[in-house]
Amino acid sequence: MTHFTALKDHGKGRKCLIVGGGLSVRNIDFEKVTDDFDIIGLNQHGQPIADIVFYYDLKIRDLFNTYDKAPAPIVISFRHACEGTKPVFNYYCKYSTHYYLYHDTAHGDIGFRALQMIDKHFGYSEIYLAGYDYSHDGISYHYEDERSPGVDIEMFDAFSVKSILPKYQLLEIRTPIYNCNSESKLTCFPFSGVLDK
Repeated sequence: MTHFTALKDHGKGRKCLIVGGGLSVRNIDFEKVTDDFDIIGLNQHGQPIADIVFYYDLKIRDLFNTYDKAPAPIVISFRHACEGTKPVFNYYCKYSTHYYLYHDTAHGDIGFRALQMIDKHFGYSEIYLAGYDYSHDGISYHYEDERSPGVDIEMFDAFSVKSILPKYQLLEIRTPIYNCNSESKLTCFPFSGVLDK
C-alpha cells in the first residue's frame, strides 16, 4: 500500500470528470470525454471506464466479479476504520492495483469528500461533475433504475439537501469546477454543457 502523498498533483495539466449516481448521468455523452480527461468514479459509478475510483460502499466488491479485475488502476478508500475493509483490501492486492487509504476528517457524502480531496491535492486544471444532482424525480434518484426502486423523499431531502449541500458553500475552491447538470440543486458551481448528448 502506497502512502496517499504519491498522488499529489497526479492530474496536473489535465481535466477530470467525476461521475456520481444522479439521474443526469444519462445526459452525459462519454464520447466527448477526450484523452485529456481522467474519469473518476464514486463507488461503482463510471464503470468500466474509470481511471480512478473513490469508494465507501462495500458493494464495490461486486465489481471484481463483474469485470474480473480491479475496477480502476487507482482506488482510494474512505473506509479506513470500517468493518469490511480487509476483505476489500485483499481483493485489491489480488488484482495488483494501486490502493490508497485516505484518512480524511471531512463529514459528508462521498461526492463531497472526493471533490474536496481532488480539488486540494490532485492539481487538475478543470473539474467537471456528472450525477451531482442532489435531487430526484419522485420515483428515482439514481441513473440505474434498479438502484433506487423508490424514494423516501423526506429522508433524501433531510440528508442530501439540508445536510450535504450547505457544506459545498464552505469549500475553499482552488480549481475551476463545472456542474454538467443545469437543474442540479448544487448551484454553487457554474453549469457547463460541454459534455451534453
